Amino acid sequence: LPQQSQWTPTLQNNRVYTWVSGTFTAHDPESGSANWFKALRDQDDGASSTTGVMAITEKEALFRNDYSTLVCLDLESREVRWETPRATSESGYGYPYPNVPSVAHGSVFAISNNKVVSHSLETGEIERVFSAVKTSMVANVITETAEKLVSVQPVILNDHLIVASNDLTFIFSLETGEIVQTLDAGGSVIYSEGYLVVTAFDGLVSTFFANDIPDINLATLPDMIEDVPFSVSLDIVHDDPNETLTLTLQNA
Repeated sequence: LPQQSQWTPTLQNNRVYTWVSGTFTAHDPESGSANWFKALRDQDDGASSTTGVMAITEKEALFRNDYSTLVCLDLESREVRWETPRATSESGYGYPYPNVPSVAHGSVFAISNNKVVSHSLETGEIERVFSAVKTSMVANVITETAEKLVSVQPVILNDHLIVASNDLTFIFSLETGEIVQTLDAGGSVIYSEGYLVVTAFDGLVSTFFANDIPDINLATLPDMIEDVPFSVSLDIVHDDPNETLTLTLQNA
């Protein structure tokens, strides 16, 4: 397929879907040929070129349109089911959605500045707004500061919503919309095999147990492990970025 505007395809149900410059296309995965397409705007209307990864379900495709609106395309009727209003400073209405949405529990979740907005998958109506705020104590007064979210896509894990700013990761209850936990690490967030992995933009990777801490029977562990050779090298971060100190630990 010809490349244009650095688009990225999405694979679902043995179909390859692309969203490039205002045209949604379903491709045959073997040949790449178009099975069908839907043009959502005139190529000469002067709007910005739109590409991006989509969230695809059995019946819907969710993606960002021009002016950062969110579109739900019905894959059976091949018609737009709904589209969010364009956010303008004049109207003060609507949310800009610059990134990739997530779909879970019959809802669509999309990031907008310091908020995550959930829409009904069926109607597009706003169901809940999750606000990422940092709480701190200043002069014995609790203050809340909005944190701009940098996550590309919200992570939905069971009954929780997880997104991150540059410095913090926020875990929300889907039921109440409240923050139930804040982690002191920010950046890109993924979930894998029971772990929440947060990668900061400076390259620091932090991992957290996403579920319950594993049940370890401490009574079965010996007080001391003897006669087991080991050697561990640790790189030490210190003031001189051009010098690396290495500490080696080994058994006696």
